[in-house]
Amino acid sequence: MPTHAAESPLAAAAPNAVAADTLPALLRELGRRQPEREALVYTAFTRGGTPLRLTFAQLDAHVDALAWGLLALGIEPGEHVAVWAANVTDWVPLEFALARIGAVLVTVNTGLKREELGYLLRQSRAVAVLHTSRTGGNEASLELDALLGEAHPDAAGVRLRVWLPNSPDDERPLGVLPGGGKGALPHFAAAIERGAALRAEQPELLARREAAVRALDVVNI
Repeated sequence: MPTHAAESPLAAAAPNAVAADTLPALLRELGRRQPEREALVYTAFTRGGTPLRLTFAQLDAHVDALAWGLLALGIEPGEHVAVWAANVTDWVPLEFALARIGAVLVTVNTGLKREELGYLLRQSRAVAVLHTSRTGGNEASLELDALLGEAHPDAAGVRLRVWLPNSPDDERPLGVLPGGGKGALPHFAAAIERGAALRAEQPELLARREAAVRALDVVNI
């Protein structure tokens, strides 16, 4: 009888398979295994005229920066975060960043109107909305203004509203904030800056959050 271990069907079928059972572990391993290989390409149209290409190492580092920004915003493990945006450069990195801190991405259809958005926020138990000013032909910021401005019960669970630019030259809009009041919407870039400061103060925080992520955790609704 044979004295050697049989090769697994997975190894035989996919010799380059990545041994990772979570989304955070997958990107970490790809960044380690093939750091210079191209991972993500944004067209000039998406970037407002400036194309952008990220290697796996660059993507992994950027996801870390976004994850620290989410930690600075106070996003806790298991909390649901709605992302309402079309093809902005941080959409894919946010998917990985939310998973990295143990949070859940709620993907919002770009065509939703106020009542539909309210239903989604209530049903998904979203605590935060990260959104652009526009989602294609939909004035997303105004739709969210209307929902928050009337203190609709569907949005009662939302404690954070953070703005993402459609393009590098997009102007930050005014808007209605959760809990009332109106002013310039918090920019996610500011959260990333606060995240860098948090990283200096508590350098092990992200590693602890990432280590707590398990293979059967929900990462996307």
